[in-house]
Amino acid sequence: MKCPNCDFIEKDEAFGQPPTCPKCGAIYEKALRVRQLKELHLKKLKAAAEKKAQEQPAQQQAAEKQEAVEPPAEPEEVKVQPGMAASISAGIAEARAERQREADEIANRVTSNVVITDVQIPFWPLVWLMIKLAVAAAPAAIVFTFVLSVLGEIMRGI
Repeated sequence: MKCPNCDFIEKDEAFGQPPTCPKCGAIYEKALRVRQLKELHLKKLKAAAEKKAQEQPAQQQAAEKQEAVEPPAEPEEVKVQPGMAASISAGIAEARAERQREADEIANRVTSNVVITDVQIPFWPLVWLMIKLAVAAAPAAIVFTFVLSVLGEIMRGI
């Protein structure tokens, strides 16, 4: 499966349920929808640019005639077509809201079904981990013994 957000490629099992990218955390369906919205918007922009390019030769001829008579004017500011930015922002906001709702739903679940099937740790790092655990357990055992002896003295005094 290929993540539509970051183009990470991995086996389908790695994406889990609901399909979530292991690399960037994007939910597959939402990221795919956002990508499709962006592609649709780009297609609309390209179509508008092509249409404008087809209309431009006639306008260019008229402008050349006008330039011969008038001095060149200052360039106009580029204007964003109404609704373009709003539609992209709305699509992104909708995807974010949906993702947040799903994250909240997952966080509110009481049980989790997690099954660890394999842990791959090389031998020597595993040995080093066991040594560190043993060293950390010694002070804990001393504190535990001290607490038990104090409780035993208190119980004997009662």
